[in-house]
Amino acid sequence: MSAERNRSKHQIIYDILIIIRKNNNRMRYTPLLRQTNISSSNFARYYKELLEKEFVTEVVEDKTKKTVYLAEKGLRYIDKYKTFMEILREFDL
Repeated sequence: MSAERNRSKHQIIYDILIIIRKNNNRMRYTPLLRQTNISSSNFARYYKELLEKEFVTEVVEDKTKKTVYLAEKGLRYIDKYKTFMEILREFDL
């Protein structure tokens, strides 16, 4: 069973954003994909959503090197997600 089946969509989004944050709020696309521990097709879907919702931005250099940056909205998601999870733990939900 893959790790992504054990995580909710919101957990996967949080995990992707945390990986970027731990890398000084930026990293290359391919290492990010590798560290997420999900299939490349599912990663592409999540990544597209993160771009559309402006949680991350990207800069493409030389048509091949893509750098992903954590946006302010992504940082806010991380904080809100942590708060929500604390509430769930507090109430044993």
